[in-house]
Amino acid sequence: GSSMEGGAVFASAAASVEVIESNVKSHSAASNGGSFYLSGDSKFLLQSSEVTDSIANDFGGGIYFGQNPQLRVANSSFLRCSAASGGAIMAVGGSLTLSGPASKFS
Repeated sequence: GSSMEGGAVFASAAASVEVIESNVKSHSAASNGGSFYLSGDSKFLLQSSEVTDSIANDFGGGIYFGQNPQLRVANSSFLRCSAASGGAIMAVGGSLTLSGPASKFS
């Protein structure tokens, strides 16, 4: 899918989103967050998943997050994600935790 921000998911305010054991493919955003756009006090978990071919024209090809969200990425991969800044992830505020030996960026 495609949109202005968050080609697959746009989460704001106090939203809570979990993406587990998923393949997220071929999403785009005209501005920020090719696949995921997070803001406000949202909480987001990406676990044992793969984000592939996500494109944002501005920031965060795979994930853009700003203001005060909490983002946790565990055992997940970002492949062929692109943006003007932050090909895989663009962090403008909030908290980011990356973990797991299977996490990779290419």
